[in-house]
Amino acid sequence: MGKQLLSIYAGKLRVKTHHTEEEAEAFAIRAQGFMEKRPYASLTRVAQYTGVGVHLLREIAKKYNFTLPEIRDKAKKSIKALKLIRGLKNNWR
Repeated sequence: MGKQLLSIYAGKLRVKTHHTEEEAEAFAIRAQGFMEKRPYASLTRVAQYTGVGVHLLREIAKKYNFTLPEIRDKAKKSIKALKLIRGLKNNWR
């Protein structure tokens, strides 16, 4: 399988990236290991740790049948941040 390439198109720009099957499998194992260590990590964080882009990580996840974290809604993030700030303000007084 060393010469067999996995070609995946990333995004709308149609940038073609090539990785061997072994590299794709290593990316999948690395992503799964990181998600086990940090179950609340964002999709972008998992992609950065793995060393590939989000689009490529999604394609690898489809191929190797594992689930990725959902994209977080910005509103939910801001609400959590507001609750944290309010809690810190109340404790500061």
